[in-house]
Amino acid sequence: MGSTGSWLAERRDAVDVRRFKKLRGGDTPLTVETTTRRYVVVVVVVVVVVIVKIVVVVIVVVVVVVKVVVVVVVVIVVVVVVVVVVVVIVVVVVVVVVFVVLVVVVVVVVVVVVVVVVVAVVVVLVSGRINEKARVTDRWISRTRDDD
Repeated sequence: MGSTGSWLAERRDAVDVRRFKKLRGGDTPLTVETTTRRYVVVVVVVVVVVIVKIVVVVIVVVVVVVKVVVVVVVVIVVVVVVVVVVVVIVVVVVVVVVFVVLVVVVVVVVVVVVVVVVVAVVVVLVSGRINEKARVTDRWISRTRDDD
């Protein structure tokens, strides 16, 4: 505040402003400036609030978009996993069926070969026996003729 004289001058100015305001019935330049400052502060606060609301809305939209993307990615991953599992199961079933069919074919071929070999051996043995009996019978017939 400085010296006593300047304090008195400030008081006198304040009293003059009040008198001037009463005489005019309105705002003084000082109060107009203060009111303008208040309006500027209010406008700045409103602008800041609007900007904050816009930022919050943008953040909410980004969060929703990220959630949708995550859900879509999860659905795609699940579908891919299910398709891979189904393909693996089908491949395994086909391989098992082919293996079983091959085993059955091999067993059938082996059984047929064994049966053919056994039949051939039996035929050879029986035909040998028949030939032997035929020779014996021929000899007997020959002897009986010779005896006559």
